[in-house]
Amino acid sequence: MHTFRTLERQIGMVPTSVVKQLSAIDVGRGREEAFRRQHPEALKTLIEIARIQSTAASNAIENITAPRRRIAALVADKTTPANRSEEEIAGYRGL
Repeated sequence: MHTFRTLERQIGMVPTSVVKQLSAIDVGRGREEAFRRQHPEALKTLIEIARIQSTAASNAIENITAPRRRIAALVADKTTPANRSEEEIAGYRGL
C-alpha cells in the first residue's frame, strides 16, 4: 500500500523525461480549455466535420458509400435512412 511516507521515494523514481512530458500534457490541457471557452462555435463546427468524415471513412471500409451531404443529414438526424446502407451510416448518430 502506498502512503505519503513513500511518496518522496516514488516521485524520485519518475524519470525527468516523463515529468517533462506530463508537464507538456498539462499545458496542452490548459490551452484546450481556453480554446473551448473562447471559441465554442468553432469547436462545435470542427466536431461536426470530424464526425461526418469519420463516419464516411468507417463506412467506406465496408464499401458503404453515400454523398457527403446525405451522410451529414443522416448523422445529424435530419432525414430517415432510405436503405440498409444508409441505416448503417445513421448508426453513427449518437457518437
